[in-house]
Amino acid sequence: LIDQVLAYSKRYWEQITITQFEPVQNIKLRGVVMAIDKQLRRINLQTDDDYDWIKIDDVIQVTT
Repeated sequence: LIDQVLAYSKRYWEQITITQFEPVQNIKLRGVVMAIDKQLRRINLQTDDDYDWIKIDDVIQVTT
């Protein structure tokens, strides 16, 4: 399901919210998936003011 939402965001330029695991407190990021790097298992998320590379293994939840 996470892979499908990531691919949907990339294809249709739709914003999604990603919950990323962090040891102290999880982080929520909102943006559009610009790239999916399957070899390094990470995604490039364009937020309002920046681009972030996020490890797919750290993604807990994805919502539209």
